[in-house]
Amino acid sequence: MPELIASSTINDVLLVRADVHGDERGRFVETYRRSWFPLGREMIQGNRSEKQAGAVVGLHYHLHQADYWYVLRGSARVVLHDLRQGSSTDGATELVDLDGDVDQGSSYRPAWPTALLR
Repeated sequence: MPELIASSTINDVLLVRADVHGDERGRFVETYRRSWFPLGREMIQGNRSEKQAGAVVGLHYHLHQADYWYVLRGSARVVLHDLRQGSSTDGATELVDLDGDVDQGSSYRPAWPTALLR
């Protein structure tokens, strides 16, 4: 089971430090399992994206879907801002740095904008 670390800045943000299994033949990392996110929704879509260094990839937010980011190579900075009115962390902003050399992902619930910077 990976280590699941709750954000101290925004409620419902999780950092997932994956278990890595390997030997001289290579490595295996389970990057996602539905049961790690008991409040999450069914995973509908998976994507892979490769960008140039320094690219601002997008600014968006979802009303109904959660995001899960896992970086294979390079690094990415994910900027989150909580727009959920009435949330105890409404208005909070968090930076999450993900690195392909560190086996971790991060999960975000719906209703806040996300920007991915590479």
